[in-house]
Amino acid sequence: MKPVVACLLIASLIALTLTVNQALAVPPIPEPTQRQVVVIQGKAQGEGSFAIEQVFEHKELAVRYNDVMAGDGGRLEMMFNKTLTEFKDVEYTFLAEELLDFKEGTLAYAKEVESPSLHGGIGASTQISFEGSSIEEKQTFMLETLNDSYQTFLLNTQSSFEGAWGVSFELSKPCVKKITDTELFQGAFEVEKLISVVEEVIP
Repeated sequence: MKPVVACLLIASLIALTLTVNQALAVPPIPEPTQRQVVVIQGKAQGEGSFAIEQVFEHKELAVRYNDVMAGDGGRLEMMFNKTLTEFKDVEYTFLAEELLDFKEGTLAYAKEVESPSLHGGIGASTQISFEGSSIEEKQTFMLETLNDSYQTFLLNTQSSFEGAWGVSFELSKPCVKKITDTELFQGAFEVEKLISVVEEVIP
């Protein structure tokens, strides 16, 4: 091989190697972070009959929330806020807040919130039900997941009522643990209930 041709070949190989190395050194373009917030708010005041049904289900947050309520007669005052916040692959939060005041009629409701372990949730669920003639209640549900390393399940409720009010809670991990709590009150009662589960993965 002639010296000139050999030099050109070597130079070409060097240039090709530098080009490949530069291409490999270019960092990948990060995927954009997607943020979505869903808010449902309401306020009602008056007398008569009413029916409300709300459902939130999100498999990535591992949340299932159902709220069904119906009333007839009496006087109703209520405010509620249901918010689902999603920062994809970063943070998922569900918050349900409610103020309820109902008197001199017939009211029934059933609420359920679950964070199923099947979808990566904390494995907790709770149900609250009421049927009676009057109730004053302040209630908060919250589910939160941060970076797949921190999860929170929270129920906080204060209730004063005449009727039948019940709450049940279960925390379950298959073949590992099971914790349950069930309460039922019939008559005229004031009840406060706090359930909090926090799970954190520490490297």
